[in-house]
Amino acid sequence: MESKTLLARAVYRVLRPLARTAIRHGLTARDFERIVRTAFVDTARAEFGIRGRPTNKSRVATLTGLSRTEVARIVDAGGGPGEAIGDRHLLNRIVTVWVGETPWLDDAGNPRPLGLETEGDDFPALVRAIGSDVPWQTLLRELERMDIVARRDGRATLRKRAFVPGGADEGDRLPYLGENVAALIDTIDHNLVHGADAPRFERKLVFPGLDGAGQDKLRRALERDGQAWMERLNHELTPHTRDDSDGAHMTGMGIYYFDMNTPDGGPKQ
Repeated sequence: MESKTLLARAVYRVLRPLARTAIRHGLTARDFERIVRTAFVDTARAEFGIRGRPTNKSRVATLTGLSRTEVARIVDAGGGPGEAIGDRHLLNRIVTVWVGETPWLDDAGNPRPLGLETEGDDFPALVRAIGSDVPWQTLLRELERMDIVARRDGRATLRKRAFVPGGADEGDRLPYLGENVAALIDTIDHNLVHGADAPRFERKLVFPGLDGAGQDKLRRALERDGQAWMERLNHELTPHTRDDSDGAHMTGMGIYYFDMNTPDGGPKQ
């Protein structure tokens, strides 16, 4: 099997749990695609120059498969995630229109309850107003599930004036997703390229069919021994760190527990 196919399967497996987090927090596939395009352009420009020279837009287009026009648009936008993400999410658009446009407001300027079966300025009309082809019943159920809308006596009432999927405490931990997963992938990529000459330590233990008692034992061992080891390393290495570091480079290690189905349902590797 060629390496590109193997890589495609590996990327799919990486994306499954990432897609779960994205969907839970209202990041759409279109948002994700735009982020991917930007990441490809930024990486090609920063890391694939010839003889230390910056990569020009034509070569970036060649490396990434994007058009020169798309590359230029991303470069001119300044790179990185850029504009606010999530504005095009259907549920976000419903809430934004509901709280900000006259047909859906009461005399005091507040979002009013909307009928579900009536003609005119009702919830189905609001869904049509945002240009959605998704059935209004589906969107209403999702808004109810997120506790953004309540349904009572044939009317939908807006409970929250902003679309904020995911819990606040969960949002506080989201930066670790980008930091920790990126660190692991960077180590795997390093070992793919330089592993024969300068390998980085990277190990994984898998216990097929581990029963509940075994899972408890594994968790306790990690919490006890893993935490103690990390605290010892922190004590030993802190004198070697600089207080004036700008944080642009990280060196470290990570330990984590996992208990998951393989993303494609296939055998564990």
